Amino acid sequence: MNLKTIREKIKNVSDYSPEVLAYDNQMDSIINDAYYSIWTERRWEFAQKLAFLNVYPDVTSARTGGITASTNDGQRIVTFSAAVNALHETNEHIWVGNIFEIAGREYTIVKVVSQTVITVDEVIRHTAGTATIAGQTDWKIKSRFYHMPHDMIEIFNLAHRDAPVPANTGPNQGKAAGLARRREEDLNLREDETSNYADAYVTIPPIIIPSGEKLTMAATSVGGSPTDVGSFPAGKYYEFCWANTSGGRMGPLSEPATIQTPAGSNYFKLTASFLTWDDQVYNARALNNTIIGAPRPQEGLDKILYYNANFDPVTGARRGLPKWRAVTDFNRAGTRNNEDMPILVPDTNSAALISHPQCLQVGSPAYTENDGVYQRVRPYPRIDSQDFSYPENFDTFPGTAVLRLEEKFRQMELRYFFKPPMLINRTDTPQMPFEFHQLIVFKALEDIFIKSGSVGLANHYAKRCMIEIKKAEKRYIAHTDVNYRRGQFMGGQTSAWFNPDTLSTSG
Repeated sequence: MNLKTIREKIKNVSDYSPEVLAYDNQMDSIINDAYYSIWTERRWEFAQKLAFLNVYPDVTSARTGGITASTNDGQRIVTFSAAVNALHETNEHIWVGNIFEIAGREYTIVKVVSQTVITVDEVIRHTAGTATIAGQTDWKIKSRFYHMPHDMIEIFNLAHRDAPVPANTGPNQGKAAGLARRREEDLNLREDETSNYADAYVTIPPIIIPSGEKLTMAATSVGGSPTDVGSFPAGKYYEFCWANTSGGRMGPLSEPATIQTPAGSNYFKLTASFLTWDDQVYNARALNNTIIGAPRPQEGLDKILYYNANFDPVTGARRGLPKWRAVTDFNRAGTRNNEDMPILVPDTNSAALISHPQCLQVGSPAYTENDGVYQRVRPYPRIDSQDFSYPENFDTFPGTAVLRLEEKFRQMELRYFFKPPMLINRTDTPQMPFEFHQLIVFKALEDIFIKSGSVGLANHYAKRCMIEIKKAEKRYIAHTDVNYRRGQFMGGQTSAWFNPDTLSTSG
């Protein structure tokens, strides 16, 4: 069943089916609440994802061909003598929140300004008291922490498997043991221990990306002819919002803002201005080499604009629950080669230009509901090796040259309990077996009858829901794996070794 079918079934049972948009929106919210309630009821096998987690070796002066670092005493800026390929903008998510070490002391990377400049979380001090030290080679960028996918609820497994490993060059290390922070502290595991493979992983405090706040929109006329920098027609409505992003990780959405282009025959370009809750300009202080102390408010928080794809431009009314999609950079750098890239507003900017209706592409990345909390793990030991190494180069395609980034990494297999996207469009279907779709109806009816005070009917559908869940458990529950061992207790080595190709015992 899709969202429309689920909604119609609920209306049929409740014997109340007004064709009112506000009621349908309320109904869709109840359906999504029921959907997530059933989804998180058990550790369902269909609610698990299998993915690869890339882990990265350290970046050092020796590994970059002798690139040096320069720092100023009492300041937070690090300047490299040449471009560090690993710091390309598309790799920013790897390094923000990770460790920069220089002269034996560690700092946390706040922002990757460019491939030659980064900022850290506290001022760098020179033990010799020198104001400026240039040409330092004793620096290191460490990927100690790894951010989990935004849709992760719970991690189940992190392991070194034999796929993919080039030509079977690496051993099959198997599963890494999960350690709680308290246990890791009791074991006093060294934080800077390195190895080719991780034996365990430690769950560490998450990072939190703050929500967007307020937004204002303005329309500026470009005359009676559409152009690449102004082609929005007169008298149309649009709805926008924005979210903070740091290292590619999104925070919750801001308050939405609606704009109508003025009536007439002219065309317009749109400007979005970012504000705080108290109507102050939302941006960080411009970067310069006099920054001292702790990071400034909004530093390292870029912004991404979103438009509501489920919005009527003629009436200015929503067609249902909002479907937020990224506003793309149609005229980025004077070309259209990157028109599918979202507009990324730097942390120092407080406004963004939306130049053309083609910035509002139907297929642009959709915003996934999240609370801005990103789980992290620390592999132990820290992995300082690689299975794959690709140099940075350019590939030429018709009309353009495409940069292929330098990549050095090892892959671990990640299995986790994920959160599905909301049901917004009428044709959206729950990401669960069809047997569960009726459960959503039962759970939603339970909530509706509780709200209306019909306790008897609410209890009836609560019981039906539980009966069906018990049935589903037999087919879809994720049981705990158990390894059985034969032999005497305390009698020495009695475990059997298995042939990985046949699963037959070999001793």
